[in-house]
Amino acid sequence: MPLALAAMPLDGLPVPRIITALTPHTSRIAALYINTERPRSAEAFIVLLTQPWPILTSLTLILNYDEPKWVPMLSPTHEQFPRLRKLKIRHVRLLWPLSFSHELVSLNLDFHYERAAHPDEERPTLPILLETLRACPRLEMLMLSSVAAPLKELAGPTHAYPEHECPVHLPELCDLDVWNDDAVDSAYLLAHLRFPASTIVHVKVNLPQLAPFELFAPALPRTPRGADYAALPILGTTQGLSLTVGPTGIVLRAIPYKGGATKGRIPRLKVHVFAIEGLDLYASFSEIVEEAAQAFAGAPVRALRIVSNIDYKQDVAYELQRGALDPFRCLEELTVESNHAARPILDVLGAAPEVQSEDDTLVLPSLRTLRIIVEDIQEHPTWEAVFAMLEYRASRGGRLHELVMQEEAGRGVRPEYGDMLEELVDKWSYPEPEPPTSSSTEYESVDDTFV
Repeated sequence: MPLALAAMPLDGLPVPRIITALTPHTSRIAALYINTERPRSAEAFIVLLTQPWPILTSLTLILNYDEPKWVPMLSPTHEQFPRLRKLKIRHVRLLWPLSFSHELVSLNLDFHYERAAHPDEERPTLPILLETLRACPRLEMLMLSSVAAPLKELAGPTHAYPEHECPVHLPELCDLDVWNDDAVDSAYLLAHLRFPASTIVHVKVNLPQLAPFELFAPALPRTPRGADYAALPILGTTQGLSLTVGPTGIVLRAIPYKGGATKGRIPRLKVHVFAIEGLDLYASFSEIVEEAAQAFAGAPVRALRIVSNIDYKQDVAYELQRGALDPFRCLEELTVESNHAARPILDVLGAAPEVQSEDDTLVLPSLRTLRIIVEDIQEHPTWEAVFAMLEYRASRGGRLHELVMQEEAGRGVRPEYGDMLEELVDKWSYPEPEPPTSSSTEYESVDDTFV
């Protein structure tokens, strides 16, 4: 009868005795789970894994130690594990290139540890990693965390990224989770993978600096107009987009759009950027919005939701450049849930004097519905800014169809304001106060489910 075994040796437990007990039964073990805190213990288990495991279908090997100075190396081959279907490795070096079974359905590789233990020259390049994935066409779950050597370090100051190769087709992929220190590594990988529209894609990035703020552009093919975002097909089908700026990070997520022609086929995409080293995301608000707009410029984005309510920093002064929203040419619905971001967004939409340009073109010319959700409209963003925006757009043929103003304070709308709104917008409403949406909810829930 096939066996499923778990080995989790603690301090003082004799690992050699465990290995001695397992050795005669390697031909009977179908699932093996190893979790240890000691690199030397992991090495002892790896020696055991060099034997043939003819019926092993699931292997998990975890070195649960965050900052090792040295880690052992595993070299799995098809000959050792001919029936392997699921492989999970954490903090254990691998000898590349790998030779997996073509029947592999789940691959989870997590190498987030000190580079001193696994220097970049021992990691595969992204082209080598892609060739490994090409040999696993039946993958259903793929999780890669800092597996390949960083592109920027290999490319050097010239940013000579490897030439784009033929894409890797994963027709059965259900879940894709990619976590890198730099977004360009994720972009290069995603630009080479082809998977179903129903695949859940979660991109996590550690952002060490914000000069300039660039997510995917550096690793994409170039066109005369800049980065070719069409190389990332999952971006090109997004009709609804949510942008959350939290205290220490940014979340971009594809969301439903009620008027979408592809109802029920929402891209399952979430990009989570962890800002570190004390970056001031508030001061970079315009760059963040512009980069998000550029990344989805080739997508038919009809609905945009911006969330950024950071109450503990009341003196923050958000700025938004007039051109930041220009790529959203097809946008029809805009929702702003932010005390601090609402005013600069209204200024841009209404061409306030401080953001006017020489051509004076209408920003978001297709916009029909605007929702503003703040704590107190008397302070954020003030009724005067709302009316100035409505008057400007109506005078230039961009009259809004619907305006929704919602505030937690629930002060109500003065009668004279209601009369003015009737003249400037086709439909307006002031819903009853609701608990404000917490930006931290979407930001902190890294593994929450998709809509």
